[in-house]
Amino acid sequence: QNQQVAVWRLPSDISQSRLGGRTSPSNACTLIALQLIELFERRNLHFVTPTQSRVPLAPAAPTRRAHAGGDARTISVSTSTASFLVGTFVEAMVDGNESHERAVKLRKADEQNFTIPDAISALQKRFTEIDFCSIAGSFCAQMPKFIRIALRSPSLLSLDRIHFVIIAFERTVLLVADRRTGTLILLDSHLHGSRNGPTTDLSSGAIIASAHFSDLSILVAWMGQHIFPETHSPTTVQEFEISTVVYAGPHR
Repeated sequence: QNQQVAVWRLPSDISQSRLGGRTSPSNACTLIALQLIELFERRNLHFVTPTQSRVPLAPAAPTRRAHAGGDARTISVSTSTASFLVGTFVEAMVDGNESHERAVKLRKADEQNFTIPDAISALQKRFTEIDFCSIAGSFCAQMPKFIRIALRSPSLLSLDRIHFVIIAFERTVLLVADRRTGTLILLDSHLHGSRNGPTTDLSSGAIIASAHFSDLSILVAWMGQHIFPETHSPTTVQEFEISTVVYAGPHR
């Protein structure tokens, strides 16, 4: 696992709940995932499976970089590509938080979380949810099966990138499958490492993880350990949702 999954742990202030000096928690993760889809499609961004190198992720922004959550190492694609990816992620967090703040004003005070249809409506229907599955069972066992089914689906073969919006334990992440390069990219905009207490120096912000198509099961196992640790609790009911979403262009 340590050699198949490359992980970038961004500083804690690069997360949906801390970006721009924010001090209150953000529940905008579903909208952020959709904003990422739009930016990736509009900019036709493709991903290359990272390999070990001495090129930093972003020379002007120190980050924690690690293989599968291990000791910090320098793992990267080209500096320009990696920096562009982080910049795009930050832009999506800014736009997603702003869209969420506008949308919650039209809802009840306790309705902070958005389903994918709710998020699509809040973003003026610029997206289409073309497939949806609600799954009960082992996250690590079931998730790879449904992703492989989508990758082999004749109706999706024309897509260079397939965007999977995954919701589990009231948190949303985006998994992108880039056919052109055979690369999987996971983007999680949440603040990590501070659920059980105040933020410390060991906390990290948003996370980007990458693996090759052939290492899908290893990446999902890493997600279960580091992104959704609830999956390892014997008393937790494992239920999750996975949707395939496409960008449909500006609303007219």
